[in-house]
Amino acid sequence: MTADEIQDLIDAALGPDGSGIATVPAGQHVLNKALRLRPGLRLRGLAGQTVLRTQNPEVNHLELIRGDDPAPHNVKISGLHLLGPRTSDDITDQVSSNADKGCGIRVFVKQQPQPDGVEQVVKNITIEKCRIENVSGCGIRFDTREDVLMKDIRILNCELVQNGRPAEQPKPPERSGPANYKDILFYGTRFEDIVIQGNTCVFTPTDESAYGNDSGIAFVANFDNRGEPDPAKWRLGYVKNTQILDNTCSGHRRHGIITNYGYLVADGVTARGNTCHDNRWVGLYVNTARKVEKGNLAIEENVCHNNGYGGLARPGVSTDPAQDSDASIRGGIVLNGCFNSQIARNQCNNNGVPSAGFTGEDTTKDFAAGIRVRGLDLVLDANVAQNNLAKGIQPWPGPYDEARIQIIEPASTTPTPEPVTPTPEPVTPTPEPEPEPEPVTPTPEPISMATTTGTTSTTPTMTETTSPAKEEPGRESWFKRLLRKIFG
Repeated sequence: MTADEIQDLIDAALGPDGSGIATVPAGQHVLNKALRLRPGLRLRGLAGQTVLRTQNPEVNHLELIRGDDPAPHNVKISGLHLLGPRTSDDITDQVSSNADKGCGIRVFVKQQPQPDGVEQVVKNITIEKCRIENVSGCGIRFDTREDVLMKDIRILNCELVQNGRPAEQPKPPERSGPANYKDILFYGTRFEDIVIQGNTCVFTPTDESAYGNDSGIAFVANFDNRGEPDPAKWRLGYVKNTQILDNTCSGHRRHGIITNYGYLVADGVTARGNTCHDNRWVGLYVNTARKVEKGNLAIEENVCHNNGYGGLARPGVSTDPAQDSDASIRGGIVLNGCFNSQIARNQCNNNGVPSAGFTGEDTTKDFAAGIRVRGLDLVLDANVAQNNLAKGIQPWPGPYDEARIQIIEPASTTPTPEPVTPTPEPVTPTPEPEPEPEPVTPTPEPISMATTTGTTSTTPTMTETTSPAKEEPGRESWFKRLLRKIFG
């Protein structure tokens, strides 16, 4: 099917109530322009069989863009394979000119005039079980240029593979450059009730100079306060009640996961059970406006290993923080300016080690630690950080009170030996003497006595149980009389 035929299918699916289901059949469908989705639509394909392909790096596959329609809402996308034009790591002409082009899915809202008291909200959008591969821009991009609330958004069990652009410089000179190429990007001011769970964001390089998008999963502010020296006048956005769970992010140019970046306050954000490895800067990165005492964050049970080495090894990137301030942003987990955060039961091993050639910690280094933090009211509990280039768990020097950072070491994993009880010498017991048997008084045999009365004969049986009575003198006992009668 052509793009126009699929667009007709989508438009015809919407009923009078503004909702409907459009199913794209199996097969590879080449798109020469983006498909426009509408509020109330459920767009689905046959998993593993429905492929939408673009051959132009400037074309997005699917777009939900606020034009004459209301802000995008009540949309579900599932079971599609979105395939981009990239076929190798080094073909630079297969790169979009901007981060909002060449995306797999783009949701974009520009602030429109609203009636008084009415807020524009992007809400109730689900993307699940899709595969986005070889696109030249972001895999999934939610963005706005204005203060628009985005809430109730779910990205579940998607595969984002080999996406992004080769970047020619280690640090982008402007915000629309390589830094905003992410596999999953939320770019705006306010985000609420977001769930990102079970996704795979992976780029597998063919050589050391190749890499994928800037980051795997990221929340980034669309504004900054660098022109305002007074923190009391800063504008702040937020990421609220958001869960980043059980995702895998690897092979990115900088970070695996960014929970919040810039002037976004993490307020009820949980990052748990994620695996971030072989990212060139940081596995899991948190960057909040400094000295802002708001919000709360939980980073728990994540595994971050072998991150940081690409950034250290790349030609032209200084490893000296005095020359390049970003050189300190390397390692497993890095928190830069956080408040009221719990960092617990994470495993951060072997970060910064492979390309640097170190086999153990170098406490003189202040980059590529297992966990590096600065902020206020931080609790680090039962984390494991071993064999990193720098110290395993390291407070980051800065304008903070380190007394408000508590580090609780994990319980020892070395088993406590059982106490050894000496074995006593064997003792042969002395047999006890057997007791003498008590005398036994024989019991008299029973005596049978036959009595004949007429024709009836009775033989009573009598057993003596007591001693016989003594005979009185001059009187014959009945026993003797009986014997004389019988024997004469």
